[in-house]
This record gives sequence, C-alpha cells and structure tokens, in this order.
Amino acid sequence: MRDLRMAKYKRGGRSADEGLDCKSLFVEVMNRCGNDVRTPDIEVFAVERVAASLARGEYPYSEADAGLVAQELRSGKWQKIDAPEFVCAVLMALDPDKPALIQHLGVYIGEQRFIHILEDMGVIVSRIDDRFFRRKIRGFYRWIG
Repeated sequence: MRDLRMAKYKRGGRSADEGLDCKSLFVEVMNRCGNDVRTPDIEVFAVERVAASLARGEYPYSEADAGLVAQELRSGKWQKIDAPEFVCAVLMALDPDKPALIQHLGVYIGEQRFIHILEDMGVIVSRIDDRFFRRKIRGFYRWIG
C-alpha cells in the first residue's frame, strides 16, 4: 500500500495517480485487503451536493457524506463492533457543529492506527488514541458482505 501513501486528495478521485477522497481511499484499502466493497452509486449525487454547497460558501461535506455512510450501513453489509479490529471501518464526525454526523472514513490497520486522507495533508496514518481523532471517532464496523 505504499503507492497509496503518496496520493493527494481529490474530491471524487478514483486512483492514487488521479487523487483520492476518503471514500475512494477507503474502498481501495478494503479491496486490497480482500473485501469486495464498492463505491455507492449515489456518489455522483453527493459530489453534486458538495459543489452546490461550496458555491453557497457552506461547509459541504457533512450531509452529503453522512447520507452515503448511513445508506451503506443500512445495506446489511456491515456489523458494528465494540473495538477496532484489522481492516475494519473507522467512522468519524469531523464537523464540530454536527458531532453526530458521520462524514469521514478510515480503515483500521492495527497497532492503534488507521489510514485515511485529509484534504490538506493527503493520505496519512493516524492513531485512534490521538487526542484529536479519539474525540471524532463514532464507531467501528466489520465488513460482512
């Protein structure tokens, strides 16, 4: 997965060369680890909503991304777990004004670490016990397909 570490952030990006957003990085890591996870078809709708929010000068990611995550969790393909385990989803709420709204994803890679991507940093590995992220994590989910 070293090639992913060099990827830059691009909303709607689908490859390490083109750029990735948190959902496309999440899908790529999950698939490389043997899970057949697909990007929801409504991603196109979410990108359109984000563009409209940006045009209005609003923080765009909360509702669009939260809707995608909520739909995926309702699909029956995920099981909520109490503690992180290798290659599980790490769900986060980053918007301080909406602390219950899940709009960011990462993949737990062991040893208290998860891989994810941030717009201003690209792909990073963070610790789940990091002072910032431990307050943002809202749950862990195992892929059951």
